[in-house]
Amino acid sequence: MKKFYVLLLLSSLKIMAQIPELDNTFNVKDAGIYHQNIGTGGVLLASSKILTVFENPGSDYSVLLLNPDGSIDTNFNTKDSFSNKSIQIFAKPDGSFLTLTYDYTLKSFNSNGTINTNFTTPVITSNSVYGLWVKDILYQEDGKIILIGRISNVNGKFVGGCVRLNADGSVDTSFVLEFGSVDTITTQSDGKYIVSTGPKIARFKSNGELDTTFKVNTTVDPKQHFITNGFQQSDNSAINDVIVQSDGKIVVVGCNFVANGQTVSYYIVRLNPNGTLDTTLKSLDSRSSNVKNAYLQNDNKIIITLNDGTLIRLSNDGTIDNTFKYSNLISLGSPLYFQGSKIIVSANFRDSQGLTRAGIHRLNADGSIDLTFNPHSGPNLFRDGLAYSKHYDFKSKVLLDQKILLVGNITTYNDNVVRNICRINQNGEYDPTFKLDPTVKIYAQNSQPNGYLILPQVDGKILLMHNNAIEENNNTKSLIRLNNDGSLDKTFNFKDYSSSITDVKLLENGKILLMGQSGIFVKAGAYYGTYVNTVLLLNTDGSIDTNFNGAFNQKPISISLLANNKFLISFYRENYVYGYDPVIKFNEDGSKDSSFKVSGFQPYYKAKELSNGKLLAIIGQMLTRVNADGSPDPTFTPYSIEKTYSNKYDRFDFYENGEINLFFSTYSTNSTSKLTLSSEGKLLNTTVYKTAFNFEIQNCEDILFYGYFDKIGDVTKHSFARYKTSNLVSNPNPLGEIYQPFTKGQTLGNLKVSGDNLKWYNTQSPCGLNNKLAKKGNDETFLPSSTPLVDGITYYASQTINGIESSYRLPVKVYEGLPVANAGSDVTINCTTPSTTLSATGGVSYSWSPATGLSATNIANPVATPAATTTYTVTVTEANGGIKTDDVIVTVDKGLPVANAGTDVTINCTTPSTTLSVTGGVSYSWTPATGLSVTNIANPVATPTATITYTVTVTGANGCIKTDDVIVTVDKGLPVANAGTDVTINCTMPSTSLSATGGVSYSWNPATGLSATNIANPVATPAATTTYTVTVTGANGCTKTDDVIVTVDKGLPVANAGTDVTINFTTPSTTLSSTGGVSYSWNPATGLSATNIANPVATPAATTTYTVTVTGANSCIKTDDVIVTVYSSTLGLKENDFPNLVAYPNPIKDYYIISNNEEINKVEVYNSLGQLLFSNKYDTSSIKIDFYSLNSGLYFVKIYSENKMATIKTIKN
Repeated sequence: MKKFYVLLLLSSLKIMAQIPELDNTFNVKDAGIYHQNIGTGGVLLASSKILTVFENPGSDYSVLLLNPDGSIDTNFNTKDSFSNKSIQIFAKPDGSFLTLTYDYTLKSFNSNGTINTNFTTPVITSNSVYGLWVKDILYQEDGKIILIGRISNVNGKFVGGCVRLNADGSVDTSFVLEFGSVDTITTQSDGKYIVSTGPKIARFKSNGELDTTFKVNTTVDPKQHFITNGFQQSDNSAINDVIVQSDGKIVVVGCNFVANGQTVSYYIVRLNPNGTLDTTLKSLDSRSSNVKNAYLQNDNKIIITLNDGTLIRLSNDGTIDNTFKYSNLISLGSPLYFQGSKIIVSANFRDSQGLTRAGIHRLNADGSIDLTFNPHSGPNLFRDGLAYSKHYDFKSKVLLDQKILLVGNITTYNDNVVRNICRINQNGEYDPTFKLDPTVKIYAQNSQPNGYLILPQVDGKILLMHNNAIEENNNTKSLIRLNNDGSLDKTFNFKDYSSSITDVKLLENGKILLMGQSGIFVKAGAYYGTYVNTVLLLNTDGSIDTNFNGAFNQKPISISLLANNKFLISFYRENYVYGYDPVIKFNEDGSKDSSFKVSGFQPYYKAKELSNGKLLAIIGQMLTRVNADGSPDPTFTPYSIEKTYSNKYDRFDFYENGEINLFFSTYSTNSTSKLTLSSEGKLLNTTVYKTAFNFEIQNCEDILFYGYFDKIGDVTKHSFARYKTSNLVSNPNPLGEIYQPFTKGQTLGNLKVSGDNLKWYNTQSPCGLNNKLAKKGNDETFLPSSTPLVDGITYYASQTINGIESSYRLPVKVYEGLPVANAGSDVTINCTTPSTTLSATGGVSYSWSPATGLSATNIANPVATPAATTTYTVTVTEANGGIKTDDVIVTVDKGLPVANAGTDVTINCTTPSTTLSVTGGVSYSWTPATGLSVTNIANPVATPTATITYTVTVTGANGCIKTDDVIVTVDKGLPVANAGTDVTINCTMPSTSLSATGGVSYSWNPATGLSATNIANPVATPAATTTYTVTVTGANGCTKTDDVIVTVDKGLPVANAGTDVTINFTTPSTTLSSTGGVSYSWNPATGLSATNIANPVATPAATTTYTVTVTGANSCIKTDDVIVTVYSSTLGLKENDFPNLVAYPNPIKDYYIISNNEEINKVEVYNSLGQLLFSNKYDTSSIKIDFYSLNSGLYFVKIYSENKMATIKTIKN
């Protein structure tokens, strides 16, 4: 940033510095109530007030409280929230709030902005390799605080991504949310939380326990592993935001939703309170941008922000609400809030016209910008906030009528749309009579070393220079001329050849001096390392005056204008090959004035000629006065100026009106000092202004400061402010055009100038000499209003209000006008109006040419009926003999319109109607009317029942007509639907492939048992007999159905192998018997006479379970078992000879005793049925067996000894 320092050498003088007051009558809309920069990241409170984060210059931050209209609540404490790091705000409805700094320091504040001393800042840490990140905070009405993000520990306690704090900043240990990382968290009215991470969503009770009454049914294809029901999880899909409606339904945005394998909702989904899909919400188009955030209005309409920054409002059913039209060229990134029917948007705003807001703006219910919220005053330089890196050139220039021209990176002034340039009245109000020509563009964001140069001409026209950053009819320009109303002066055309202009000066004769540093201004010199530098003189039309010799061997650095079209050029010594004159004086014809000779080698800076012909200039580091011949003026004491490294004098100026006033701007103190010197160079007094920005002088005594500021001292002013240089009351000059025509005999009283108690003079007031030099030697003379006007003379008007005459006088240059020839405005004739009556005024006789198509040539009002466009010229003769001409163009517009009814179209069952579309006219008529919604619009809807040709008659703007046809072919024939013949499936053929034909797509119903429902040949495996209906869609979208019955015959046979049976030595075999089938298979085959008959004979050697497999007539099978028990056929017989075996008693009462002379190894006891009751091993010759517990009856006892065995039959009583 530049700094300017002033060293006052006259330290022996005791001079009081005067501090002037701001002029509050200048732009009264900029009264300090509203501020262009009111912060960012706004949070709406229940009181409708708004908390915002204000960024001070130097990246300091604090919290502001705005009133509902956007003005700043000055009673709010902003100091406690001060931070040197960026902050976010999280607020409760009652106005108390939290701030989270960039380094994740959390602080709590009361609703008046004071720090909450009961809150201890928690210590938050993260174990993540990606570092700590607090993604979002919920500040609950009960004062508890929920934090989510990459959080591991708070106050030393592990919290795992989500934590709830008590109102004092301690961890609420009663809350444990087991969900892993958390992306979004939303509170329901019942205190429950809706939580999401990625595509997963769940609801938790107020203590963090999972709410099992809420569940989104999610299923996954077991083979392909994609979601078949639930939120889509592919392509890193994630839920971006969740809102809860008053009816408990939950709107989820950012993730697609799948049902039955098909995507049913794109980017926005509404769930019922239990988590099931609410199918009443319409999906967005799959081609739209993804949804970033959602906001719920009181009427349940939903506003969504898309990733591309678009803002859309949806009705409750999800359809787009087309009554909401919001257009912002700047992407949104902050939340919305609803302030009654208005919408608070925390984002910069700029629409296509140029209306802007910085940081925060308010919308009307229809989405339009609400200009009653924080209305802007002054130029909108701060529309992107206080970002000094974005400061582009901005220039103000006081014009000759004391109106002010502003040019720069501005698109509004006092909320009036402008195109980087505007004119304001003397009092700072917007002047709507000045509009930039639509063919001209100013590239204000193309900064140039010399910024803008603005030169007002005496005829009210304005020269505007901005190097290679002006576009005129798609051609790049550096210098153009505008008319007084802002339109382009097409008579001026300077071909600058992309040269860089460094200075422009306007001579009194209307010619223009240009100085530059490239292109046509610089050429290689005759010697190596030297250059020929050229100063150009342009004629009034912008062409180069080739008679002017402006070629120099040294580098020109400034041009200073003198009286009588003379001028000075100061030079920088660029080489030592050629001689060097630091300053040369030139005559009007471009010749050098040999009477002027400077002493020394210092060029002049900011040289100004005084009324006596002497010059004030900066020479070296001294403000010096020289005589008209260039010699030093010994009567003036030079005033020393300390020139520092950064002092380029672009914040320095002076003027003389008997006294000399110097202005210095010093950035280190943000002030501008006016030093008033006597005519001899003595310092008289100092005035200090509380700003260091650019300035202009207006109305002789007023100082206009302009630049990128929003305060002067402690007073809010937006980029433009005015100071009075004295405490005396002053009045503005009268109003009027500064360049006016007159006719012979007219006087000052005929000029169009408005004001109170007008006075006319032949010269400007003395104080006005700093704006425009009066010709030397003119004595001030009062002129009566009866003074005859003289061509080319400038007269000066003042006004007197309440006895005080205006300091500055309005200059009015007059020119003798010719008769007012007016041929009327250009006109167009066409098929509706094939002729026109011309009308000329302003004379006593008229002559028109050419005569082609005219009813007469010597009358004021001939009828013109040309066959082609013709320019008619009327020559008007006035009573005094004056002659003037004017033209009128009669454009013949009888061309037929381009009638285009569009291409032929086919409608069918999918598209049962079509919207016809015709272009090329202003009115339309369709025939026949059959099947049309209306016949007299461009786009009727056609729904014919049969193929038809529609003819449209197009009428152009010129009344001419033309027709075109379009054929609407009706293709609604039904397809041939064939689902195939009925079929039966059974155990042999458990499924069948259905087959449908006749269409291009198919849909089967019901889906039960089908492999797919949307193909021609699904496989059917129903569990029961089912009638399947196929809907066949033809190529034309028409549908037809057919049925096929799939009979399921899978009944099992009745398998019966009979009852279990016992065989023994009496009955050694049995015939098995099975029924219920048509074929049989027995297993095992051991002991069977056959295995494939119903009644095999079974003779097993041991007890065997036989299984029979019965096959029914439908090939279905069933099995049954039968047990064949085998008892030994030798029970009761003596099988081996135990000659010494003794067994007793028989019958048995309690015990049975067996003895033998040989060792007995084993004894078994069987009942009469052959069932084994007892078995034991021995190694003795005498055994006692207990029969006490056995029932009375017949028993067989088997005795084993080595290879011998004996069976004894005995009875138990």
